[in-house]
This record gives sequence, structure tokens and C-alpha cells, in this order.
Amino acid sequence: MNKNLKIFNKLLTDTRIKIFVSCVRFNSTKNDFENRNILKEKNRGLIVGIFPNKSDQFDKLMSSGPQSVYCGFDPTASSLHIGNLLAIIMLIHCQRRGHNPLALIGSATALIGDPSGKTYDRMILDSSEIVSNSNRIQKNILKIFQNHEKYIWQRNNQIALPKLKVLNNIKWYENMNVIKFMSMYAKHLRMGDLLSRKQIETRINSKEGINYTEFSYQLFQAYDWYHLLNTYNCTIQIGGNDQTGNIKTGHELISKLKPDKRIFGLTLPIITSEKGDKLGKSAGNAVWLEEDMFSAFDFYQFFFNTSDQMVETYLKLFTFLPTNEIEDIMLKHRKSPEKFLAQRKLASELTILVHGETGLDSAIKCTNAFFHSDRESLARMTENEIESAFKGASTVALTMAPEMSVLECAVEAKCFRSIEDATSIIKAGGFRINGTLVTNPQEALVYGQHILSNNITVIRVGKKNYYLIKWMA
Repeated sequence: MNKNLKIFNKLLTDTRIKIFVSCVRFNSTKNDFENRNILKEKNRGLIVGIFPNKSDQFDKLMSSGPQSVYCGFDPTASSLHIGNLLAIIMLIHCQRRGHNPLALIGSATALIGDPSGKTYDRMILDSSEIVSNSNRIQKNILKIFQNHEKYIWQRNNQIALPKLKVLNNIKWYENMNVIKFMSMYAKHLRMGDLLSRKQIETRINSKEGINYTEFSYQLFQAYDWYHLLNTYNCTIQIGGNDQTGNIKTGHELISKLKPDKRIFGLTLPIITSEKGDKLGKSAGNAVWLEEDMFSAFDFYQFFFNTSDQMVETYLKLFTFLPTNEIEDIMLKHRKSPEKFLAQRKLASELTILVHGETGLDSAIKCTNAFFHSDRESLARMTENEIESAFKGASTVALTMAPEMSVLECAVEAKCFRSIEDATSIIKAGGFRINGTLVTNPQEALVYGQHILSNNITVIRVGKKNYYLIKWMA
């Protein structure tokens, strides 16, 4: 086991994954952060459970000074998704209240597999894939924290935020003796308690059952918290509601090893569709945070399309807007729902958080071009932005012929089955070039009007059929 982990850690080192983003401790005065109590985020719906349920003791812990708070992210995919984003947002809320955020990348635990939310054995990834995923996920997390500070926190605040630390649990498992690990830590956990965890019960009762490796996952997550407590005085762990069992196991281990320590677990809501289906990689409907897997335009559109029933909830969960500002937004939205003020604000706040100012500008450009027939926006778009906005459109590369007509262009682009169909539909008003209605089949193509300055032409036939032309020099 140790030899494999050492090789794996060498791979991490060779790819220059920076495990410690900052080792600078944050020192603040009491006046810097007036209210450190994380439980205030219950008002936004961010916290659904606290373990142990002793809010008076939690209040005392909060009033004693800055705490270290951690959340883990296993690199089982090459990007995080919006379910993970909620956990990152909660870490940032902790940071905004003066606490020290720890993001733990679980390269070691990814080799074991968390049974939560699964009815079958997880597929074990090879080391090189975990290294690649770890690198990308770290960049995901760093970018979101940086975007928050630059575009959101600094709007109204001058106080320096506590520094984020990004850690990787491969560091403390690589030299650990498996016999010593089991004898020192596993003995403190009781089988009755472990078997009673919901995720374990579900798997045991499933058709495939559960293998011992995944059953032992909760021991490793428990030890992660114990290690972070010893190293960073990490007193709080946060995770999705499906992590309740793993968090309880960590609490039980620490209670046996350090009975005088006050530690708490906080659980967050699971993001679901309006039908109640979980959104995530396991469900196959993840909204990814990496732009090469889910573009800034698609990300913006996902939240812009939030229903009126869900938009207030999402504004509270996913943005850092004060609740009184959210109430004002909703008041205006209910007076003029056709303007989509709440959805627009939600999509903008989230896109700038995840994709930055450049990503938001790109998403708005694509939105204007796609939905508002805005030729200027189309002309400013890159080829990648156009392909993202008009995903699924038929694409052809053409060479401009002298005095080429609209009809010839449409036929060359294979927009119609025949010249007769093309002539008929164009004359009937079912044909647009770059958002502009064209009814004369013999109209000559004009550069800057029919062919944009980026050498792209966007054709729409009827209401939904799009065609892209890339003009060759």
C-alpha cells in the first residue's frame, strides 16, 4: 500500500500540484468580523443539520475566535459541479465570517470510493487520472475563491479575508503503516454504529451489496478530520446531507481520541431538479464548473432558466446577496415577472463567481446573439462562443464566390432539400441571416451584413433550425 501511495504522490509532485496555497495564518481583530456564528446561514437555507445538535456549545465555539472549517472533494471527475459549488459557497461564507477555510482534495480516498449515493461499486480510477482530476479540481476551487474576493467581496469590503488552504490527503497516507493505522484508529469505531449509517444500510440492502473497501471509506474520512484537527485545529466539517454518516463517524473517532475537544459537523442541502432528482455526476445530469465541460453560456442559461418557484431559494443558496436585497429583487420580480429580474441577477452573480468577469461577458454576448438577434453581439463573438451558443447547429466551411446570392449561400450550406424549397421559404419570411429577416433569394451577400467581421454567418430557418457558415479566406 505504502509503495503505491508513494508512487502516486510522486505523480502529484511531478505535475506540480501546489498542495499548500497559503500557510499564512490570518490574524484579525475582534471588530473585523462582528458576527462569526456560521449558524446564521440557516436563514438562507444553507444549513440543514448540525451534529451534535448542541447549538449553545456551538455558539460558545464561535465566540471563542476564528475556527478552521473544512470540506472534502474527491477527484472522481475532471470537474466539480453545482452540488460541490454549494459546499464551496458555504466555505466562503465561513471565510466571510472570519474563519479559516480548508479545502481537502481526497486523492487517497478517491482510490477507495465513497459509497454515499451509489447502489453499486464505484469504478476505481487509475493514478494518472486522479492526478489530472486533482489538478483541475484545485484550479476550480482556487478560481472560485479568487473570483469571489475580486468581484464580490471587494464590492463593499476592504477587510482582508482569511487565506484559503488547499490540502491533499495523499500527504498523510503515503507513509502510513496499514497495521498501525488499523490498530490505532479502527479499534475505536463500533460495527453497530458503522452498519447503521444510511449509506451503508442502503448499499447492504442493494442487489450488489457493498465491498469492504467502500465500507471502510468512513474510517478514512474520519481520520482526515482527526488529522486536520491535530494539524490545523479544524473543529468544523461541512458536507452535503448525504455525508451525515461519514461526518458522524469522524465525530465519534475524535470523541474517543480527544474527548475534551468540541467539534461539529454541518450538513448542507442536496441540490435537486424541480422534479426532486439529484443533480450530479452520479445522476448523469451534472452542471459542471469547468468551462471546457459546460460553457459559461450554458452555465448562465441553466440558472437564467430557473423557475419562479425556485429562484428565491437559489438566490439565498448560491449568491452572497444580503437577504434584504434578495427580498427587494423578488418584490420587483413579482411585479414584472416577464423581465426575469431575479433569474438575471441569479445567473449573473453565479457566472461571475464561477467563470469570472470574462466568462460573464461572454455568456451575455452569447445570450444577446442567440435570443435577441443582435448582429453586433454576433460579430464580437469568438468561434468557440458561437459554437457554444449554437450547439447542435449544422456547420459548414464555404469559400465566398463573387456576387454570391442568399439563395446560393443557403443551398451551399445545405439549409434546404431543394432550390424550390429554398426559394419558397425565403420568400415566405422563414429565413434569417445573422438575426435579420431576408426575403429576397437573389440578394447579394455583403461583408459586414451577411458575413460578419469574424468570418461567420449564422442562418436560421423557421424558429429552431440553425446553420453556421465559416468563411474560408
